[in-house]
This record gives sequence, structure tokens and C-alpha cells, in this order.
Amino acid sequence: VGIRVELDAARQAAREGRQGVDPLRVGVDEERDLDTRGTQAFGAGEESRELGRDIQAALGGELFGALRNQRHLVWASVAGGMLGGLWMLRLGINRGLWLFGVVQLVSILGFAWLAHENRPDKLLLAGVIAFEALGVGLGTAAFIAFIARATDPRYTATQFALFTSLAAVPRTVVNASTGWVVEQTGWFTFFLICAVLALPGMALLIRVAPWGDRAGDKTAQ
Repeated sequence: VGIRVELDAARQAAREGRQGVDPLRVGVDEERDLDTRGTQAFGAGEESRELGRDIQAALGGELFGALRNQRHLVWASVAGGMLGGLWMLRLGINRGLWLFGVVQLVSILGFAWLAHENRPDKLLLAGVIAFEALGVGLGTAAFIAFIARATDPRYTATQFALFTSLAAVPRTVVNASTGWVVEQTGWFTFFLICAVLALPGMALLIRVAPWGDRAGDKTAQ
């Protein structure tokens, strides 16, 4: 590339020389212009690399900070899953779905309360988030047990994978519009809407997991 540029410069200088322009001066000017462009390109590359390092450091700090904060939520979810499994041995799967569903519903109202307070209270925030993580663990334990009970023993792996994938479809689809809903309604109303939307799911338990029906639990055992 450098040789081609020099040849092009020489040809231009020769043409201008025939027109009365000093070719040596033109060559010197071209060389200076090339040096200037190279210096600018090198400086821009250094600035880009420096900016990239700054962004990487910032993102890395935020990422590790988020991971450090998330580990407490993970332990709360794990504790909820363990407690849910132990309680279901005594309550049964159907009653576990009812009770743990109520816990999850109440945890949503906890976020509505947090949005209504609208004040920087770390203890309140930690309590609401920890309770929500505990409810997620409890509900997940009951939900997985229910799906495992509903599968055919001959095709347990396939049906379990299919059911869990289908259960994630509404959450994935609805998540795309939650930002717009929050912008239109505000956080308090948004969480109230989420709590109301949980009621149809609770109502379905009357059909799929009646409170007093423990025959399915005995079959699963």
C-alpha cells in the first residue's frame, strides 16, 4: 500500500512538474501528509483501545458486583426449594401448589408496596427481594413435582422437557411488553396488574390440583 501511494504521488508530481510545479516540493508535501494521517490514525487507535479497556473494566466491575449481590438471592431460592420439598412430603403436591402459589402472589404485592413507599430503604428492599426469592423456590419445587407427577413413566424425560419449555413460553413472550406497560402505568400499578394476572392461574388449581385430592400424591409416591 505504501509503495502504491508513493508511486501515485510520483506520477502526480511528474504531471504537475510538466505544468510548472516543483515535483520535489510536491513529494515532500505528500510525505508530510502521509505522516500526519498515520499519526492521527495511530492516535485514534490508541484512544479506541483505551476506551475499550475502560468499558471492559466498568462492565466487569458491574458484572462482578451484580454477581456478589445475586448470591444471596440464590441462597434464598435454594432454601425455598429445600423447604418446599420437605413441606410437600407432609402437605402433598396439590396443597403445596395452593400454599406456595399464595406465597408467590403475596411476594408480588410486596413489590407493589415497595413501589408505593418510594423511599430509599435498603432493609425494606432486601426483605421484599428475599421473600420473593423464597417464594420462587417454594413455587418451583411444587411446580416441578406437579409436572413430574403428570408425566407418563415411559416418556418422563421427553414430557418433562416439553412441559417445562411450554411453561416458559408465556413468560418469554410477555416480557417483551413489560417495559411499555411500566412506562404507561408506573411501577405500583404494574405490580398490581401482575398480582391480578396470577389469580387465573390460582383458579385453575381448582381443576388440575384440588385442595382435598390426595389420590394423585399417593399415585406419585
